[in-house]
Amino acid sequence: MKPGKVALLRFPHTNLVTGKLRPVLLIAQVPGPYSDWLVAMISTNLEQALPEFDEVITRQDYDFAASGLKETSVI
Repeated sequence: MKPGKVALLRFPHTNLVTGKLRPVLLIAQVPGPYSDWLVAMISTNLEQALPEFDEVITRQDYDFAASGLKETSVI
């Protein structure tokens, strides 16, 4: 795993029951004895994207195929 890559992580639901695999952007590995990562969640829920803050990744982006995403998404 490297910063800048997209990975799949299992996020629990609010009731802590096992959740679904969700895409995340790997930001940086956290220093320390564990292999924890700082991540940014990726969503296809574009309605909540904030202009000038969130990054929208579309199928028209030259590197979309390399991202591994299936749909237009927001980070």
